[in-house]
Amino acid sequence: MASITWTGLFNPDCPTCLTQFVEPIITTAYTVSVSNAQGCSDLDSMTVFVERNIDIYVPNVFSPNDDGINDRLLISAGAYVEEIESFIIFDRWGDMVYLNEHFQPNDPSGAWDGKRKGLMLNPAVYAYKMMAKFGDGRTEIRYGDITLMR
Repeated sequence: MASITWTGLFNPDCPTCLTQFVEPIITTAYTVSVSNAQGCSDLDSMTVFVERNIDIYVPNVFSPNDDGINDRLLISAGAYVEEIESFIIFDRWGDMVYLNEHFQPNDPSGAWDGKRKGLMLNPAVYAYKMMAKFGDGRTEIRYGDITLMR
């Protein structure tokens, strides 16, 4: 009697098939062991490496001067980003000048216009802290700075 044994598979549709379809979300090793009725056997392994190159783009400079070019700071990301849980901007003294929570990247309604309480802020470098939630449930915190120009 022939046998096929897999390791590393999560709930395979056909545990005795030589061909398996996999979609790992983390780097995973798979091993298949086969033997036939005559007692011959073989073993092979393969590792599928998953790289998380998930970029979220936050521009590092913008110019909210109402010229129609770069007037709002828009966070861009791919479909794998479920939402921006929080985006906080601080001035050089550490005072919070902007807060937006639970919004979608690529959505102009979630973009910063360079104002604090309706008043235009002076040109300067501002620091930010952003927390993003991904489709797999992970959250990631990123820090950076933004130059506001007029």
